[in-house]
Amino acid sequence: MQSQEIIYIAGGPAYSKFRKEKLLGKLQTINKQIKDIYSEYLHIIWCEKKITENDKTTLEKIL
Repeated sequence: MQSQEIIYIAGGPAYSKFRKEKLLGKLQTINKQIKDIYSEYLHIIWCEKKITENDKTTLEKIL
């Protein structure tokens, strides 16, 4: 029996500085109490079998 595995790896920022500031400005017109926003990519990897820590480290570097 194989051990399937799902791995979650946080990625880089989802918005450039320009887009983040633009979106923040729009949100602040709705609610002045919003001071900052944060977003990032989330990579979800489904593996047919359990991977090694070495493989996971390689994935983190690639993504």
